[in-house]
Amino acid sequence: MKSYRGWMILVVAALVLSVGCKNKKGKTGSTTGTTGSTAGSTAAQNEKTPEPASGIKLSYKELAPGTTVEVSTNSAMDGKVSTRFGDKENTSKLVNKTSRKLKFTMLPPEDGKVKPAKIEVLDSFNVAVNPKTGKEEKTENPTKGKTYTAFADAKGDVHVQDADGKDANEQEAKLVTSQYKSATSDDAYKKWIADQTFAMNKPVDLPQEALNNMVNTSMENQKVDIDTATMKLISVDDEDGTKVATFETNMKFSAGSEKSPMGISAELAGKVALEVETGRTRSMELSGPIKITATSEKFTINGSGEMHVDKTATYQGKS
Repeated sequence: MKSYRGWMILVVAALVLSVGCKNKKGKTGSTTGTTGSTAGSTAAQNEKTPEPASGIKLSYKELAPGTTVEVSTNSAMDGKVSTRFGDKENTSKLVNKTSRKLKFTMLPPEDGKVKPAKIEVLDSFNVAVNPKTGKEEKTENPTKGKTYTAFADAKGDVHVQDADGKDANEQEAKLVTSQYKSATSDDAYKKWIADQTFAMNKPVDLPQEALNNMVNTSMENQKVDIDTATMKLISVDDEDGTKVATFETNMKFSAGSEKSPMGISAELAGKVALEVETGRTRSMELSGPIKITATSEKFTINGSGEMHVDKTATYQGKS
């Protein structure tokens, strides 16, 4: 049960992780984003921001060598799950929390290494209810406190090395690869958003192809089907010289894996703040109901609860 719960959170975290990352300029030329920067009433934001006559067009800018990015992502789920093994049925509390804090430093390309990056895992853990004791247990991921170098080769395959320059073990390499791809991939979502013009208060559908590419780039071996996904521009504000567009976002999706009988469906809604000049997300907060199902010859699982995900990022140096 614990492995299923961890997998569920990772799928949702990967979905929202995709929406990018960026922020506002600080005193030293750094850029900092916080979830709180998108707070405040929609009415107040619209009062201080005149509606653009023809909407806004976002630009897309890749992370340049020398850019340092510190990303914090948190997700939490609270609910109940019913498990049946043969004639025996048990209902228990379902709690799953994940926290990730990483620091990326983009490096100059060399020796066939494409988009190399140093990745420092500052914190990484999961919290889940032990089905035997009914108590919450915290598990730290094996990558916590370690530093890696990740890069793509000419074919696009990602390689992960430890601090000694040796290939990381399979488990750690998978975890780091997922984070690396979400931060550096030039995928269909990013290309789409850079070509899109947004008018104030008019929802825009995000294409299935772009979102599937975005999610599956981050989560290998998972199949994610987007039923609906929209973004609606609600304000454009100047924050310390940086133009920031805030969107109301809604997503309805389902996810599963050929290697697991577990499936989930969710409807998440919230706000995403994007920098107009880079297309990166400066902050994000989404929440909503989620359902879990699993069926095999030996057991069935049904659960439901509430999911909440938030993400912030800080950028320094070249961007």
